[in-house]
Amino acid sequence: MCVDEIPTFQVLERDPIRRAIPGSIEQREFDYTRHGTVNMLVFLVVHSGLMELAFLAKNDCEHYLPELELFRKHHAELRGVFLIQDGGSSHIAGGTQRYFAESDGWWRPRYTPANASWLNQGEILIHAFKHYYLKRASWKSQEEFKNHVLASWPEYNHRYAHPIEWTWTNQKMRQWFARHAPNSLQEL
Repeated sequence: MCVDEIPTFQVLERDPIRRAIPGSIEQREFDYTRHGTVNMLVFLVVHSGLMELAFLAKNDCEHYLPELELFRKHHAELRGVFLIQDGGSSHIAGGTQRYFAESDGWWRPRYTPANASWLNQGEILIHAFKHYYLKRASWKSQEEFKNHVLASWPEYNHRYAHPIEWTWTNQKMRQWFARHAPNSLQEL
């Protein structure tokens, strides 16, 4: 499993001036009305490419843990999961660490290195989901936005979900490191 947040996503309302017509692109007002922000938590099942999504009232440990527990209940048939996540404050908080320690090994957290969150395939999923369902959209309220997202992620699973082909091999990483590390090591 991979997990990542879309924190403080701005819910914006924009009125298009003119929809796209043959030979012309859509034109929109540069101005917009803000309807606040929402925090989303995205789970990626790596083997299938399927996603699950939840809204968080706040992006903190207190709101992260109930979503982890709900995910575990929905997937009770599993003997456990490796949970790939970045070093976000809700992921490394003391309460989260205690929760993982008390999970009898069901959760096996793994953390991406600092400045390497791109190693988390959840980032790739978020970019794809935003491209298909959030790009250039307009919502009149947070409720309308949430309804849109809750209807969209199951459709994403049906139409687009697939395992992400991970082509960054250990050998490629070593080659990249050999090209870039000498400069980094000299600076130390």
